[in-house]
Amino acid sequence: MKRKFLFIFFVGIFLALTSSHVIAIDKRSVLDFQGYCAEKHALYPYCSGIVEGLFYILEVNSRSDAKIQICFPKGGVQLGEGVNAFVEWAKANPHHAEKPGVWGIATALLSEWPCTE
Repeated sequence: MKRKFLFIFFVGIFLALTSSHVIAIDKRSVLDFQGYCAEKHALYPYCSGIVEGLFYILEVNSRSDAKIQICFPKGGVQLGEGVNAFVEWAKANPHHAEKPGVWGIATALLSEWPCTE
């Protein structure tokens, strides 16, 4: 009985933490991520992870007939290029500062590496 209680307790904690993380990322704006993505910011690794995750999602999505496609150069993309692309895009598009950060990152990546064919 004690093991079952502990299992349910830890599963509940895990679900609460993961759902709160999803809510937290949803509330982050382009402006928030622009700050996080500064190389010397303590949350730079967080930003980099989000960017790399979106790279992966967009790349996998591009293998299908999906409307949204990203096309990387033949040599690939170096670690950090996506973050730099987002930061430059955010500076050039301050009117999007209050939009969702993940939307801004995806938009920046798609703008930097569009499919021209």
